[in-house]
Amino acid sequence: METFKLFSTSALLLGALLIFGQCLADHPDKAHRPKGKPESSLSGVDINSREHHALQNDDGIYIEPIASILETLGVPAKVITKNDCERDYLWIKEGVRTSVGTGCIPQQISGKIVSRGHGAYSVDVWGKNASGILGVTGRGLALGDLWARVKQIYGTRGQFDRYTTGTGTQDTHGFKYYYNARYQWGDAVLLTIDADRQGNVVHMQLMGDLE
Repeated sequence: METFKLFSTSALLLGALLIFGQCLADHPDKAHRPKGKPESSLSGVDINSREHHALQNDDGIYIEPIASILETLGVPAKVITKNDCERDYLWIKEGVRTSVGTGCIPQQISGKIVSRGHGAYSVDVWGKNASGILGVTGRGLALGDLWARVKQIYGTRGQFDRYTTGTGTQDTHGFKYYYNARYQWGDAVLLTIDADRQGNVVHMQLMGDLE
């Protein structure tokens, strides 16, 4: 029988609040949200998918356990432990940088908060080109694709920005973003896409709701 480590109430609540704050940032308003089935995977990691015997949270969102992610992507180059609940896993393979944010799925039992598992709530990829499943969404948008393909795949119901000077920090790994698109399905799944000056996709983030 599988068991999970007991975590402190404060650590779990802090992690949940941090994730919730990230999810609220830069979300498109409801008038600009696409309809239909949301995007569910990036670099082979599932967000809100029934595959890989995913864990399910209280809102019915499916979260892929870290064990199946390791089976898909192999041994990570780096693991960053943020607290008792949150970890970031980093893979650098074939020119594609994949970062997976994971956390606990909290559940209150008899007044105590315990973890029902440890799974992915966000996936980021950076690179000039995709390689196999690395840097590719479930619907087929890939690193290196031209900006026009973004709307061909996901449509025009999203939020779009263009920057004349480019935006970038140390967290963008040398890439500057000149085009940005955000697609949000419901209140749980957000896909962010960034392109360089030439209009080639160089970064994507798929974020789900862990709570």
